[in-house]
Parts: sequence; C-alpha cells; structure tokens
Amino acid sequence: MLPPKTDQRWQDLLSGKIDHQFKLFSAGMCVSRHSREIKANPAVMAKSLDEVYAFFTKYEAIATEDLIALFGKE
Repeated sequence: MLPPKTDQRWQDLLSGKIDHQFKLFSAGMCVSRHSREIKANPAVMAKSLDEVYAFFTKYEAIATEDLIALFGKE
C-alpha cells in the first residue's frame, strides 16, 4: 500500500502541493514539522522525505486511512 519513496506525491505532500487533513494526529504533526523545515530551507527535502517515509513505514498499519486518502489503494 505504501508507494515508493521516489513517488512524486511524497514531495508534493511535503511541499504543500497536496493538502490533507490527517486522521492520525502524529502523522499530521510529522508532515507539518517537515513541511515547515522545507519551507525554511528547501535543501532539506531529501532528509525530510527519508524521515517522513520512515514514519509511515513504521506506522503503516495505523495510518491506513490517511495513506488510502493520499495515495489510493495500491
């Protein structure tokens, strides 16, 4: 279900092109924090992407609703 880290939608989510109201509070906090860091310094995109992807990999089972809303059923 989790698309690869190279999927453009991950960068779109972190850059703010995709606006999503997260059901899982911790996921929303994670994405929000990294989005703010990227806005302040776009050079941290790769590092932030790695950390957000690691978060969703670890908590995929409880973030299912948000992942389906963001990426569909894959």
